[in-house]
Amino acid sequence: MGLAALPLLASLTSCISPAESGPQVSSIDTVSGVGALPDMHTTETGGAPDSTDGPDISGDTVASATTIPFDSIPTDGTIGERVTGNRVIMIGDSLAASMAKRYGGEACLALVPLGWQIEVDAETGRFIDFGKRVLDKRLDAETWDAAIIFLGNNYGADREVYQTGLHNMMLRLYPRPVVLITTTLFRAEQQEVNDAIREEAGFYGLATVIDWSSITAEDTELTGDDGLHLTERGRARLGYELAAVLGQAPVVPGDCLDTSFRDDSQGSPNGPNGTSSTVKPKPPSTTAKPTTTTTRPTTSSTTATTATTAKPPTSSSTPTSSSIVTTSSSPTSSSTPTSSSTATTQPATTQPATTQPATTTSAPGEEG
Repeated sequence: MGLAALPLLASLTSCISPAESGPQVSSIDTVSGVGALPDMHTTETGGAPDSTDGPDISGDTVASATTIPFDSIPTDGTIGERVTGNRVIMIGDSLAASMAKRYGGEACLALVPLGWQIEVDAETGRFIDFGKRVLDKRLDAETWDAAIIFLGNNYGADREVYQTGLHNMMLRLYPRPVVLITTTLFRAEQQEVNDAIREEAGFYGLATVIDWSSITAEDTELTGDDGLHLTERGRARLGYELAAVLGQAPVVPGDCLDTSFRDDSQGSPNGPNGTSSTVKPKPPSTTAKPTTTTTRPTTSSTTATTATTAKPPTSSSTPTSSSIVTTSSSPTSSSTPTSSSTATTQPATTQPATTQPATTTSAPGEEG
């Protein structure tokens, strides 16, 4: 089924300053890994549903609780340079939940020392419609300066439903910088998810894509034997990638914020076996990496090229600012996203369709 039902980005015209005449091309900030992960040590923490439990992530304790190499975090081209505040919201499924402070706490361990106040709203077994639920409750409740979205590991094999949900989230988050995270290719249809993520990043123009698919293909110890859920090393690595993309917050202090989204009744955040510490190498056929593509929009002669940086080196190295490409263009499109790669055009003046993606209720045993 095509993507004709996707709402237009034209609704953004009400919150965008008058654009220059003529189409724009916005590039995607794609980070395929800011460098090989240095030796890092975190403490495996048992999960408890109460958000007050978890590792001590307050004050100076954060820096000593993990050896995140903060001196190797890029200082140029980060989100911290593009915002004036330090509040960031992270929305996700079980993979993000495993990094919340009620479990491993790696999201806070990585970002709080950099001055970020982060709220992780993530639950196990959630699909893309969970993002709408979170934004309905939290978007206007607080002042958010940036957002992180890690949804798509639970996927109903309907790209239109998934991309419509992601598209609407991006519209509501504008003009905040957004970090999007691709999924591992633990099953073939996840490529559809990753293609949709890159396409939406191209429409939005203020998005940075962490290519978790390529990063985990290079290092099989980041995921468990299901090729999806994060090991202790995987949580530390993803925290490091987030720190590298966000950089130093423009103001301090940082804080690990509480959340009311902590329903993990759909399963363990560490996978169906309750743990993801056991690693089974994935066969070569499952480690295919996305390729750089150029696609012509359906209603414009402008083309936009998905910019993908080189994969991270296998040996330890210090990330540089060249791994992150800074963009500041506004969302631009007068056409609906297609099922191919990124396309960017000027916003029109019509309003987007109001149809919301179908709500998908996960059942016990879902992947994420």
